[in-house]
Amino acid sequence: MNKRADTLEKRMRAQYTALDKQMANMSSLSTYMTQQIAKWNA
Repeated sequence: MNKRADTLEKRMRAQYTALDKQMANMSSLSTYMTQQIAKWNA
């Protein structure tokens, strides 16, 4: 039972890390897009 919990924890941590990286990428993209649109409207 403990091994199953450890395996699940490891998998969930990996998924969270991947999600966290993806969210950071999306945030950077959002900032870039906002800057580009602001330049168009200037």
